[in-house]
Amino acid sequence: MYPALPHRTFPVDRISDAFGVLRHSRHIGKIVITFEEAPQAVAEPRPPALDPDGTYLITGGTSGLGAATVDWLAARGAKHIALVGRGALVAPDHPSVTITTYAADVSDESAMRQVIADMDHPLRGVVHAANLLAD
Repeated sequence: MYPALPHRTFPVDRISDAFGVLRHSRHIGKIVITFEEAPQAVAEPRPPALDPDGTYLITGGTSGLGAATVDWLAARGAKHIALVGRGALVAPDHPSVTITTYAADVSDESAMRQVIADMDHPLRGVVHAANLLAD
């Protein structure tokens, strides 16, 4: 009969600790993750606290994910939203939010610097929702 290889066990709830041991090479043998105990329930993360005096920039914000993001940000307290797209933009109507549109290519650094410089309120967040569907 052979002896067991050197190992160290971690319950699934402490998997980040196990990776820390691996990352810092503080082990000999194997690291084993066990599922003998049920994982503890983890509280849902709180939604971010948004600055009502800041601007939140959304690329591709006139439809799809971008438009849904306007609603999501507004529901969490955003008051100023900037939409950026390559073509002429029509801002979605939202009663509780000031929406400003900018025609710019997000891959053009100088154009984006100008967009940020033109904002009336400080930039507090960016959601990149632009896409190009080419079927």
